[in-house]
Amino acid sequence: MILIFGANGTLGRCLIKKALEENLSLIITSNSGFEELANDPIIKKSSIQLIKCDVLKRSDVQDIFKHIRVNNLSIKGIINNFAYTYDERVSPLSSEEDKVRNVLNVNYFGLSSVFEELVSDEDFTKDRLRIVNVLSNSIKTLNASNHHYISSKVAAETLTKFYAKKCSDNLTINNIAPGLMKSRLTEKRFAKDSKDIIAATPLGRLASVDEVAELTLYLATKVPLSLCGQTLYIDGGRTL
Repeated sequence: MILIFGANGTLGRCLIKKALEENLSLIITSNSGFEELANDPIIKKSSIQLIKCDVLKRSDVQDIFKHIRVNNLSIKGIINNFAYTYDERVSPLSSEEDKVRNVLNVNYFGLSSVFEELVSDEDFTKDRLRIVNVLSNSIKTLNASNHHYISSKVAAETLTKFYAKKCSDNLTINNIAPGLMKSRLTEKRFAKDSKDIIAATPLGRLASVDEVAELTLYLATKVPLSLCGQTLYIDGGRTL
């Protein structure tokens, strides 16, 4: 069974589709998009377990792991796919504003809460788990909606490397860093930015959401255990 934190987005929905194609059992979480997922015909017809979770609430994260423990579920992989950003070019914001604070709160402290709960429970660390964290290739290109988002993803990468080094005897932890994908988070800037990015990409196109989802699921299910603490860039060579 695979646990996906943050399933209501372009990549999240593609992950669900790909996982169902591979006959994988799923627990998925969502916060703001919970109702939308709950009414999705595909999810309604499947055995997917959908749980509302705000990663900023430690109690919500604790409830996810409690649900798994109480129901004696066997989790083999965890995908951390939640994120928050804003478009600085539309509305420049100071570091004191709530939107800016939420970038760091969700992207870094939310991830920290998941790891802290995970490693504090021996039931989850006694068996090998593969964990994948979705970052962004902007940690290299420095090209994203705002600099706070980039900084939060850099911090998240450092956090995951710490846990990979500390817990590699039980956890296989890696990161995936996609390039630009069309989504609700990027739709306002996608048309303009995609042209410039494609021009700077050796492959001559953006990595598709399907390709990103396929690699993410591979890291969460089949990746060799010796791949540990790495960040894999899937962006058509944009970061070369």
